[in-house]
Amino acid sequence: MSNNTKKEIIIRSIKIIDIAYIFSVYAISGFFFSLLLDKIFPVYNEQKYKTYSKSKIIIEICLQFAAIGIIVYLIKNLFELVPFPFEGIYGYEHKKVKELDNAIPLTYTILFFQNSLKDKLLYLSKLYFKTPIVS
Repeated sequence: MSNNTKKEIIIRSIKIIDIAYIFSVYAISGFFFSLLLDKIFPVYNEQKYKTYSKSKIIIEICLQFAAIGIIVYLIKNLFELVPFPFEGIYGYEHKKVKELDNAIPLTYTILFFQNSLKDKLLYLSKLYFKTPIVS
């Protein structure tokens, strides 16, 4: 096996480990920050939300999305500062992995566990379209 082939295999192996590392950290962080968001924002209660105006519900939903956006931004930027254990091996650069930059697993995990947000959006949809929404 040539040195170039060996180097390519090692770099690709490190990249696979890096992607698994990024996804794991983002997903775990997303889960715990989702729990924090549940403590900050009110839980959906249909009887209570019937007394709210559409504007108030929309503002609450926007604030929840804004908080998610801020959390994703902060976690992503802080995680980029954490050194990757295999940085520099055969010239590998952790910062070049696109999964690090887009934070999709982090965003999806947070959104997945935001049941209250989903319930508020479904209720708002029901108000605007006056049709039963099946969840």
